[in-house]
Amino acid sequence: MQANIPGRQERQDARVFDATALLKRLMGDRGLAERVLAGFLFDAPQTIASLLKALDRSDTGAAILAAHSLKGAAANIGASDLRDTARQMETLGKSGVLDGVRALVPELDARWNDLRAAAEAFCQS
Repeated sequence: MQANIPGRQERQDARVFDATALLKRLMGDRGLAERVLAGFLFDAPQTIASLLKALDRSDTGAAILAAHSLKGAAANIGASDLRDTARQMETLGKSGVLDGVRALVPELDARWNDLRAAAEAFCQS
């Protein structure tokens, strides 16, 4: 069991979605942040689907491209956990280890679900 350390939950939440960092990058424009997030929430499922299709076809190049695209988009909105998983997938793909990329799909799914919930909560607050 982890000790309840002050600030730990905020740091964990910020790894899922760092709203403060996003707002800072956008000079405090919450409306713009919501539009950026809406675009990400619309585009990311398509990118993830492209990644999964590439894995089904054993298309290393397409898998690398999709993971790279997801990594960059996640970084832009402050989604460190999703970015890190996509980075791992991209690195493994570049090494030709598609089974390693496939093994990260459940983690990617979990990171995506966590981020989607956090981003939707931000947009509704």
